[in-house]
Amino acid sequence: MSKAIERTTLIDALVTQLEKAIATGEYAPDSKLPTEGQLASDYEVSRPVVREALVHLRERGYIKTVNGRGTFVRQPNIDTVSNSLLRELQTQSKKEYSVDDLYEARRTVELASTALASERATKADFDLLARHIETMEKNANVDLQAYTAADVSFHLQIAAATKNPLFSMLLAPLVDIIVHGMFESVQSSKEGMHRGVAEHKRVLEKLIERDADGAQKEMLTHLTRSRSAHPHELASPGN
Repeated sequence: MSKAIERTTLIDALVTQLEKAIATGEYAPDSKLPTEGQLASDYEVSRPVVREALVHLRERGYIKTVNGRGTFVRQPNIDTVSNSLLRELQTQSKKEYSVDDLYEARRTVELASTALASERATKADFDLLARHIETMEKNANVDLQAYTAADVSFHLQIAAATKNPLFSMLLAPLVDIIVHGMFESVQSSKEGMHRGVAEHKRVLEKLIERDADGAQKEMLTHLTRSRSAHPHELASPGN
């Protein structure tokens, strides 16, 4: 079956296609990649394009080359998979997805991770979450960048508290895209920053109580309010 690709930059396009194939398991961890000639035929590009794409994949940690044996797929980690998803989102036209699309996906991931975190989170997780809230509270109306970083870290820590690395992989790129507009929305509402601190505190309280339903309810309230404060248009990818 032809896997011909139509992109403005063939090398970037091939890198994206191969990243996706690795992330989805089409090329399984530790398996040997097809030869340059076979990849060139499969994707209908030249061998120099394949060679350059493999250089990029090697630099990003997706593959390794063993002299005399060939090129093999490396075991993916959270950073490589998350960065791959982020690049895929950033290279798509913003007309292909909206802020509502992003928040819909985010709600799905975060509500599930919140429920699991209420069962699996450790005291160390709770301590980290509390510190992120303290940083938010300290920087509300003082340091927007520090406030937002702590806000994002709180959500990613809940995903990490599920002890399932896939939740962090899925959430990180969604949050990275959304955060571009978060500065705008937070900066325009000083009251919203203090409200955000209070909402995060309520989520943490329910997590500590091991109240999955309550934690999900508080998280949904927070995300719904966050969406209402978010700009309706996406920032240009990469900005």
